[in-house]
Amino acid sequence: MCGLTGFVHTGAEPVEPLRRTLAAMTQALTHRGPDQDGLWLEGPAALGHRRLSVLDVSEAGSQPMISADGRYVIAYNGEIYNFDALRQHYLEPDGVRLRSQCDTEVLLELIARRGLEFTLPKLNGMFAFAVWDREGGILHLIRDRIGIKPLYWAMGGPYLMFGSELKSMLRHPEFCRSLSAEGLLDYFHSTFVSGEKSIFDGCHKVRAGEHVSWSAGTGLIKRRYWSLDDIALARPDSEAGPSFGAATDRLEALLDETMRDQVRADVPLGAFLSGGVDSSTVVAILRKTRPVQTFSIGYTDASFDESANARAIAEHLETDHTEFILTPDDITDIIPKLPQMYDEPYADPSQIPTHMVSRLAAANVTVALSGDGGDELFAGYERYQLNTQTWGNVERVPRAMRKPLAAFLDAVPPDLWRIMLKPLLADASQSIPHFSRLLNYPRISAYHRDANYLGIGAASRLGQAAPECDSAEHLPRFQSALDELLYLDQTRRLPDNMLTKVDRASMAVSLEVRVPLLDNRILDCSWSLPDDQLIRSGERKAVLRNVLARHVPRPLFDTPKKGFHIPLRDWLGDNLRGWAEDLLNDELANARDYLDAKAVRKLWARYLAGAKELINAVWIVLMFLAWNRALRENAI
Repeated sequence: MCGLTGFVHTGAEPVEPLRRTLAAMTQALTHRGPDQDGLWLEGPAALGHRRLSVLDVSEAGSQPMISADGRYVIAYNGEIYNFDALRQHYLEPDGVRLRSQCDTEVLLELIARRGLEFTLPKLNGMFAFAVWDREGGILHLIRDRIGIKPLYWAMGGPYLMFGSELKSMLRHPEFCRSLSAEGLLDYFHSTFVSGEKSIFDGCHKVRAGEHVSWSAGTGLIKRRYWSLDDIALARPDSEAGPSFGAATDRLEALLDETMRDQVRADVPLGAFLSGGVDSSTVVAILRKTRPVQTFSIGYTDASFDESANARAIAEHLETDHTEFILTPDDITDIIPKLPQMYDEPYADPSQIPTHMVSRLAAANVTVALSGDGGDELFAGYERYQLNTQTWGNVERVPRAMRKPLAAFLDAVPPDLWRIMLKPLLADASQSIPHFSRLLNYPRISAYHRDANYLGIGAASRLGQAAPECDSAEHLPRFQSALDELLYLDQTRRLPDNMLTKVDRASMAVSLEVRVPLLDNRILDCSWSLPDDQLIRSGERKAVLRNVLARHVPRPLFDTPKKGFHIPLRDWLGDNLRGWAEDLLNDELANARDYLDAKAVRKLWARYLAGAKELINAVWIVLMFLAWNRALRENAI
């Protein structure tokens, strides 16, 4: 895994100042590639690269790399798992002789000989890369299908800048450091900045499956080379899909293929193991063909700790297992580093254990496999089941009657519903309000969007209404409510939250993390299965669980899901209280354009008085203040 950065410009400046700027931008990404750096400047283009050597660790894999015909220059981050097949099918028949054994050269020569339009749909992997066409004077920026690897771009003066992380672009003198109100509002309501936005004005992400090009003649052009719509809208119904047994066989066979491709590395490789279905499936499939080192995080608080589950599965699969018990002292050490790690304000508390398990793995291996994506592809979250079941009842109510019915239901106190319906429905006090809320939405995706906003409401000076989600409006019409929710999470929450978390947490310690469950083959397979094989007889992730049950006894993994969380609500009022109050006392004045200081202090006081349900809002505020301080002090 690597880091890339650079710029193109329309001005005429001396080479040496440009080289110094490029060197500073590249140096900022050393953590992503500690093994080697490379700079390339010519005319209006400058590309920088930091290399973490994983495949062909020799000098032959150095970047930026120039194609054999001299036309193209590439700076690339990622892994293309089918590069051997691409070489055999498209390069070797033409007599192409490669200098290296790395996927970078295969990608570059395929572009040089067949073009980007031919090449991009053929790629299976996680990647982000910049290609400069010396002949055409065109910069191309490309990101993988699901958004596993990051890539940003921004315009400033006569420059278009780009980079794997914002910290590299912040080193360019023309980068605009003013904050984006839209990006901030998104963060304050959902813990991360979504879509193509960033936290800075005029700075954008290359979206998943997107190809951004720029030239002096045409300016900026954005196009999609792949869209999730193409497979999501074709999901079969239960009668047209395979049998459950056949679906299990097919998924396991594809996992076998995927794992064979994704374990290729010229450096030590291991896997994360939380004890849940996703990571356990990855380890079980991996263990079929090779010894495995596994890594997990635990806690002294039993209500959060899943280390015993992970340990039991590791023992059953006979892995070389290492675990670390996370304490408040460890958290105190990590938290000050988070703003520099993430570049943007980011407030998913699972960023902390994700970084810790990455640090644990990085002490032993260079590459780790993760189970990320299993919930979003195979319907693992409880909310999928609850929301789709309730939405089915909503759809039975005529549209004209929905809001009046919601008003009537809301007028009845929850305690009264509990008394009246307890003989019929054990959780009536929860299900009736949930049903009532859903009645007010035209589509389940609109409810899902608002329900996932955890924000700080009146404490923000930017407004209280949840911003429009890039993907929530104008969605295609799906066959089912479940499809709609999975699509929304795969196009927003997965790339902008989950995968961002894993990328930054792991690359901060120079660890490459691969996500086999997001391989093209597994993604395609998940959308080829009917809904009743994802949630089957009340069991979520049914087909994935069935694969795992062939290798691990069900009692070892059929346990209540705790998620990758930490005892933050307790630690924040105890060990972390000094850090929090230092921020609240010293940094609120510097954030007065964005936060209402009086409302924030009231929020904190309520939290300390026992309103622990405010933890999400409090954490969003604190992580923004910590990030804002780091930005002011040029610590990012």
